[in-house]
Amino acid sequence: MTAAWAPDVLGDGFEAATVTLPPDAEGEVVATVVRHRAPGPSAGAVLYVHGFNDYFFQDALARWYAGRGWDFYAVDLRKYGRSLRPWQTANLCRSLEDYDDDLDAAAAVVAADGHSRVLLAGHSTGGLTVSLWLARRPALPSVGVVLNSPFLAFKQPAALRAALMPVAAAVARHRPARVLPAGVSGLYGESLHASRRGEWDFNLDWKPLRAPVRVGFVAAVGAGQRTLDAGLGLEAPVLVLASTRTVTVSAWDDDLTRGDAVLDADRIAGRAPAIGRNVTVLRVPDALHDVYLSAAAVRDRAYRLTGQWLDAWVTPARRG
Repeated sequence: MTAAWAPDVLGDGFEAATVTLPPDAEGEVVATVVRHRAPGPSAGAVLYVHGFNDYFFQDALARWYAGRGWDFYAVDLRKYGRSLRPWQTANLCRSLEDYDDDLDAAAAVVAADGHSRVLLAGHSTGGLTVSLWLARRPALPSVGVVLNSPFLAFKQPAALRAALMPVAAAVARHRPARVLPAGVSGLYGESLHASRRGEWDFNLDWKPLRAPVRVGFVAAVGAGQRTLDAGLGLEAPVLVLASTRTVTVSAWDDDLTRGDAVLDADRIAGRAPAIGRNVTVLRVPDALHDVYLSAAAVRDRAYRLTGQWLDAWVTPARRG
């Protein structure tokens, strides 16, 4: 797939290309691929998928991979970030398989750039999505998978999940855009954004501090997690990064800067082996939900652990 690249909002060294996808009930649909190339010979390509209420803005992550010789690609999925159109319902999802077209198109862009070795990466819902997609694409030349706090389990107690998920699935069949009473807390966003208590300057139109949670999304994630329960059997080596702490608070607390305030870190670690046959789980003390957005010393450790895993599991073949 030939992509028409243009300068990206992230600035020097970053390009973006819009890919038109088959329309859905709301009309035209696009995905956006962001590219940052390594300065020298390439070890391969990274293809990164963001999470819920998110988009790709982690330029430091791209630069880190490029510094290790990887050309970096990220996709803003349909109805997120760069790909959100005025007539669309932000974050609307009926099934995680909705994103197969987005990821197929992004993988085609990567292949068109000459890459036959692809390292997949995903954060939160993106981690679950990319894992399920890869399980349906066994011929994809993936040399590994790096998952950053993947959405492998809901944070709510098991009894509550068992009671609510069938209801969510039934409602989602007819009203997927219905908003649930409890949305995403703004506290995690507050711990990240530079205008509040964090250090990251992301676009609040594309990643608001609070976001509605729609019943279609909950049902889609629940269905994906049930597929995970049976085991995905991925052949490629998998790294799962997660915090050592889960934070559950209803008002600001400094613990929000030292743990996962979105998902249950222990459940992530416990369910990770269902992803594949060679899964490494590394717990990062004091890490946030997005491990690479943690405090400087914490994220430095996360990068170091990621690098050690890459050196151990992913052959550093380079092309000249």
